[in-house]
Amino acid sequence: LSQDLIMLDVNVNSKQELFAKMTERAYKLGYVKNKAEFLEELWEREEAGSTGFDKGVAIPHSRSGSAGQIVIIFARLGSPIEYETLDGKPVNLVFMIAAHDQSNEYLQALSLLSKTLTKPRVLESLHSAKDEHEVFDILLQEFVV
Repeated sequence: LSQDLIMLDVNVNSKQELFAKMTERAYKLGYVKNKAEFLEELWEREEAGSTGFDKGVAIPHSRSGSAGQIVIIFARLGSPIEYETLDGKPVNLVFMIAAHDQSNEYLQALSLLSKTLTKPRVLESLHSAKDEHEVFDILLQEFVV
């Protein structure tokens, strides 16, 4: 996770728009080499089963040849959007994971995020964080501890 990949108050109306904005950020900063390929792989994974969880959280993810390393992009949305979730509720906290094809860290990151995001205290903190630095600190504390 990098502070430059934390996006707050993102205004989008759909999952398509969300994926495009998050991918664009990772691409512009050099974390994703091929934007179109990564987006296509995200959608292939999404078609296999929605990456929406519950409590307003989604974790879209893909193993991609276009990611040089494991990357987590975080977006807190300005307004929740429809997203196929386990509880049927809209999403406003999104963690996108990109990992290269051979990465074992991919499953570890997915597991760690899933466990972290079941904690009500963490979700509340992410919702109320004032800036990217505060979000980074919240997540760093959870991932290191």
